[in-house]
Amino acid sequence: MSSHVYDTAYVAISQLLNRRYNNPLGDSLFPLLTRLTAPRARPLRVLDVGCGRGHTTLYWARQGATVVGFDPAKSMLAEAQQLVDNAQLSHQVQLYPQSLRNFTTTQSFDLILVHDVLCYSDRRKADLRRLLAMAAPGALLSLSDYFAESDAPAVTALLAAWGIQMPQGFAAQSHELAQLGANLLWVGETTRQYRAHWADMRARISRERQLFIERAGAAGLAAFEHKIATIEAAVASRQFGHYWALLAAQDTEAVNA
Repeated sequence: MSSHVYDTAYVAISQLLNRRYNNPLGDSLFPLLTRLTAPRARPLRVLDVGCGRGHTTLYWARQGATVVGFDPAKSMLAEAQQLVDNAQLSHQVQLYPQSLRNFTTTQSFDLILVHDVLCYSDRRKADLRRLLAMAAPGALLSLSDYFAESDAPAVTALLAAWGIQMPQGFAAQSHELAQLGANLLWVGETTRQYRAHWADMRARISRERQLFIERAGAAGLAAFEHKIATIEAAVASRQFGHYWALLAAQDTEAVNA
């Protein structure tokens, strides 16, 4: 992830917004993922890639899972650790200050969550293969990411503001996912939720602007609003969007083994 994006001002604004998740789908996918990974004879093993402020990690720990999370943004990782400690679930959670490229483990996982993280990678396919190699037999990998149909000015402005890499188009990424050796169970566009997510953020900031300035500073708030503006412009251009995909490491019948 890009540390200049997830700075202390960003964290302060996210706290004020009660923005628990750094992706527009939030926890809406969790009930489905819970059903697909249960029942089982032992605790679910979850890998939270780019765990951020820890709310996804906390959710799964509260379901009884053992969770490994990692994130290079230290300000967010510190909040994640505090969140887990306050819930008295630190015995189920391991958090590491690592990037996607540097994280290694000998563990295998039943559920791997990669939500709005691969956008920072300049070799998405290789990193996704590395993550799939950490999957236990029958494991699920939940992926949300972006697609771009061209390098239109609105798209390149968004990439610069957020420090992310140029993604492929929707069809190209769907084809690539299907070639990874895992079972591609679902891939679908979620741009509408993405657009609504950021429109809601902008509206909430507008209602309490002075409070946001007091907590994050005028410069920090301006930088955050600029990021939102680049998102809205890129989506409006119809050249940029968001998707969710679900992959299984083996045949889906193995999930309940």
